[in-house]
Amino acid sequence: MKKPIHRIPGRAVEILVFKLIEGSRRRTLVAHLTLDSNLRNAIMPHGVGRYRVEWRDARRWITRANGIWVWPDGRLQQVSGRKRPPRKLGAPKKVW
Repeated sequence: MKKPIHRIPGRAVEILVFKLIEGSRRRTLVAHLTLDSNLRNAIMPHGVGRYRVEWRDARRWITRANGIWVWPDGRLQQVSGRKRPPRKLGAPKKVW
């Protein structure tokens, strides 16, 4: 019997910044940064829109991910992703 693989991510060592393409699920890589980089200065030259920022460990596993909106006035706003639908269903209802 195989041993289960424990996928516990390590400490983050790099940051990947993706620009999300509006109206689709596609994204393009904008920046590949080290942890001591300035995230704001890396995002701002790429314009207004929604970005996904991923922190990855040495094995390239995602340790954390955030969504960021860049507004035309230069504001950065952290946003949450889509909510996962509930996995368990309630009791069925009888319809007459």
